[in-house]
Amino acid sequence: MKIKLLAGSLILVLNLVFIADIHSQQKELVFGILEDSYGVKGGLYLSSILGDDAETNSFRSGIHAGIFYSKVLGDKIALQPELLYSKKGGESRIRQTSGALLIQNFELSYLEVPLLLKYIVPTSGGSRVNLFAGPSVGFLLDQDTENLITGSTVTLDELSSVEWGILAGAGLDVRYSSKLIIIEARVGYGLNSVDDTGQGLDLHNFFIGLSTGIGFQ
Repeated sequence: MKIKLLAGSLILVLNLVFIADIHSQQKELVFGILEDSYGVKGGLYLSSILGDDAETNSFRSGIHAGIFYSKVLGDKIALQPELLYSKKGGESRIRQTSGALLIQNFELSYLEVPLLLKYIVPTSGGSRVNLFAGPSVGFLLDQDTENLITGSTVTLDELSSVEWGILAGAGLDVRYSSKLIIIEARVGYGLNSVDDTGQGLDLHNFFIGLSTGIGFQ
């Protein structure tokens, strides 16, 4: 299941790059030299819980929103830190080490800090494609997690307070007057388990994100 989700997410990102590149080849270069930029972004996460102890899982939708700053490091390279509020989680069927079955509905709220290295794909016209990847750290702000079999809830200290993750994706910047209209697709995966009960359960956040934003130079 994990391999299928990751493969589908990669296809989505590659399709976005391919379509944007075909479109851009038909126009003349107008973007010129890269400049530092900052702005706001927001959108939708489709997230789930994956891992060796997640026997089945389903996606849930959640919002993400925040700010970014893109610092130019070269002709085609930029470093972009972000500060995002995000909602993750999902419903998962979990087999505990004791053999007991849980059907857990995870609703997790994070303050995320991604640090992305961006490569600006040489394009032409009034649009610009970029590819990005990097690490992310998320701080658990709140949660509403329930065992759907027993109705019992999970306390905050039973979940990992910090999540280390990786993410990658592609974006399209379209110049509109003096602003940039930003469209992005990204996938992310939590490197450490969301479980902190001491049972050693292997449960990880996974998400596919679509977002739009406005940038200023």
